[in-house]
Amino acid sequence: VKQAFSCIGELGIEGCGFEMQLEAARRALDPTLDINPGFIRKDAFLAIIFITDEDDCSARNPQLFDPQQQALTDPLGPLTSFRCFEFGIQCDINDRMTAGARKNCAPAYDWLHKVGDYIEFFRTLKPGQPVVMAAITGPSSPVVVAKNGNMVALQPSCQGAGGGAVPALRIDAVVSAFGGHRASICDSSYGTALSALGQALSPR
Repeated sequence: VKQAFSCIGELGIEGCGFEMQLEAARRALDPTLDINPGFIRKDAFLAIIFITDEDDCSARNPQLFDPQQQALTDPLGPLTSFRCFEFGIQCDINDRMTAGARKNCAPAYDWLHKVGDYIEFFRTLKPGQPVVMAAITGPSSPVVVAKNGNMVALQPSCQGAGGGAVPALRIDAVVSAFGGHRASICDSSYGTALSALGQALSPR
């Protein structure tokens, strides 16, 4: 499994900083869009694996990406992926001007699509059969906000040889709803995580 994954998983981390992993998965698998005809097969298991160093930012309101707002004091703040956390997650402290740890964090829905809608959609893809869900992401804790001058950022929840990863709270909520396997993207090897996934996909 490790060798096969190494051949297909070299996507890198370039591209847009506002990642929309959940919406991308939905569009790829939605039979009404017919983007990947025949991919969902009646007698095949379906496994959805998210591998990312950032959390989901599937925006319901595209104004979240307004480039006219750049200052720390603007309503949306600097044009960085911190917006995805600030407007996609509700914690005990919801003030970008206050640095420090956040607790009791959960998805919020004013600007981003509801996590529950994705959970419901993925469950409908294989009626009567389990959907295997897994994530290799930044751990969901600790959640810490750092402020440096006119910039604010979500601190990494783990550090590895390839860099750090921020907490993937929205993705974690989806994977948890399926009882899926979760592992840290900062691990030196994904062998254990991939082996667990292989076990989950073994004939039952």
